[in-house]
Amino acid sequence: MQTQHSTAPVIGSYSKSIEGGISINFGTSGGANCDDGCTHKGSTCYAERLEIRPDRQQLRTKLERHEAMPPALVCGVAILEIQRLVLLGAPPPWIRFSTAGSLPQPDSVRGDSLFASQFRALLQLCEKHSIPVHIPVETYSKARFYRALAGSLVVIRESAQTRERFFTAAGAVSFADPTDKRRTMTERIDHARNLAVERTRRSGRKAIVCPAVTANFRSRLGQRKNPLAKCGNCTACAEGHIDVVYPLH
Repeated sequence: MQTQHSTAPVIGSYSKSIEGGISINFGTSGGANCDDGCTHKGSTCYAERLEIRPDRQQLRTKLERHEAMPPALVCGVAILEIQRLVLLGAPPPWIRFSTAGSLPQPDSVRGDSLFASQFRALLQLCEKHSIPVHIPVETYSKARFYRALAGSLVVIRESAQTRERFFTAAGAVSFADPTDKRRTMTERIDHARNLAVERTRRSGRKAIVCPAVTANFRSRLGQRKNPLAKCGNCTACAEGHIDVVYPLH
């Protein structure tokens, strides 16, 4: 098992990213790392639906392996793999944490000095090479924990669980409205725009609708898809002064 942990790759890719962008995941969606306070867990979580598909069994196996690994080891292997890319002259242009699952639960890593040092070392590596990073977490308490751990190295983005929380949160926040499941894709885009406008009106902060999700919806509707609407071309999720609405997908 130790050999598998030390040799199997940790970083991955995902479809909404620009070429060369990578993902770093600590476990399965809806699994041990996902807080029960997340309104999408067990219901509207797109990643949970994806991971049970027969054609995604390889991904599921990888995520289960990560969940069984010490979180510090996930960070350590990711550091090595990113360093290799840097040495090859191909540092990732974008990193998204938790395309599946979430960061470890605070109670599982609180007091774990090795995880804290490895997590910060990973973020320091990204900062050194000017790699924009998106790190979402699903509750305010989790955001508070990881913001204290990361400091100014990266934006920890809270995934608001209610509209009111999205409208009133003080820090970087995002929202995917669970009630979107009753709406068509076109209605979800329009609704997301209205939510972004209301967030700006009530907070004074800039808020946008995710271009990558919108482009994917337009493609599925048979409309022209903007090929540049990819994570990495858009770096809003890595920017502390911008808030983001994701049409439910």
